[in-house]
Amino acid sequence: IAATNDDNDNTIPFVKTSPDPSVNVYFIDAINGKIYEKLIHRQCRGPIHLAHSENKIIYHYYNINEKQYEISSIELYEDNPTANDHHHKFTSFTNLSPKLYQQTYALTLGAISSIQFTKTKKNISSKQVLLALKNGAIYGIDIQFLDPRRPLGDPNELEKLDRLIPYTREIPINPTKYVSYNQTIENIQHITTEGSMLESTSL
Repeated sequence: IAATNDDNDNTIPFVKTSPDPSVNVYFIDAINGKIYEKLIHRQCRGPIHLAHSENKIIYHYYNINEKQYEISSIELYEDNPTANDHHHKFTSFTNLSPKLYQQTYALTLGAISSIQFTKTKKNISSKQVLLALKNGAIYGIDIQFLDPRRPLGDPNELEKLDRLIPYTREIPINPTKYVSYNQTIENIQHITTEGSMLESTSL
């Protein structure tokens, strides 16, 4: 499964399963074809569902050993760039690779059929990740729970400024986050989002 987005067309995340079994994640530069990052989740299998927005990638799969579904979050950053130092910025024409942050979380919502980021007109409002559940519901996860920089202990002052919350293995489930409320939507195949004329609203 590969995904592109309008914000960062040069980076293509590609996810596939292997018979061993494992879930393999690759980051491919669409300009030069270089694979600059690879991650392996062993004893995991599909079905895989993937979404990509700006510098963030989210994917959902099944952990065989833990007997549960998991969701992994990855963010790519330039490694301490300075504003005017173009020699240390990540591009398709340098040997530098972006810095990668990754975390995995247990998700108790069961199987899904689609995953997508919300979108707003100017991308100012905080995003949610929408999951189409096999039971016909749509659930929204606040993006702060899927920030791979979440500290393992109490956040330091810098992490507090970034509003990072301490890491927990399981994503908390909040009944008020069901976008579909108490309605059942049958046979959801794909979620598409778009910003509306009102900045804080996503369709």
